[in-house]
Amino acid sequence: MSCARLEAVDGDNVRCDGLNVRLVGWGSPGRGGFDAAETSTGGHAECLEEGLIGDRATQRMRQLLRGDVELHLFEERDRYGRGLGRLVLADGRTAGDVMLEEGYAREWPDGPEWWCE
Repeated sequence: MSCARLEAVDGDNVRCDGLNVRLVGWGSPGRGGFDAAETSTGGHAECLEEGLIGDRATQRMRQLLRGDVELHLFEERDRYGRGLGRLVLADGRTAGDVMLEEGYAREWPDGPEWWCE
C-alpha cells in the first residue's frame, strides 16, 4: 500500500494517511508476530524500564520509516478496529524483525515481557 503520510505511533503501530495499523511482522494476523514495549507517555507501561524501552522503540520505528519501506495491509482488523499490516524494509526484513533483533519487542503471543523482570 502506498501512503502519502506514514508515521510511527509507537514501536508496533503506524498511521498511514490517518488509518492506524498494528504491525504483525511475519506472523499471521491475530495469531503471531511481535509486541513492542509500551511507551512512558501512553500510560500502559507496567514499570519504568518498559516505558523507557517503549520510548526508544518509537524512536527506532521513526528511523525505520525514513528508509525505503512498503506497507502490506491485511483485510482483517484487530479487536480495536485497527488495520493489520506488515512493514517490509528494502532489505526484505520486516520492522518486527528489527524490533525483535534490537531488543525493543518480544515475540507475541508467547514471548515473555522481560522488561519489568
